[in-house]
Amino acid sequence: MKGSLDEWQSWFLGTDDDGKPKTWSAGRFRQRVLGVSIKELGELYPKTIFYLTTEKEGRKVVGYTLNITPVRTAVNL
Repeated sequence: MKGSLDEWQSWFLGTDDDGKPKTWSAGRFRQRVLGVSIKELGELYPKTIFYLTTEKEGRKVVGYTLNITPVRTAVNL
């Protein structure tokens, strides 16, 4: 899954009462929303690897890419 920071925030945070998209700082959003979401997905799907890449332009975060890869193994994860 790939999207801009604005797209990711609209997917997870939605809008306020006036219909304006809610926004958080990129660091806060990654830690409190994406980090928690990936942890919960990892518990639901233990034989899956979730890899989040931060897309940047210079120092500014402009989006994220989430790669989801199933792991085929006989070892309990």
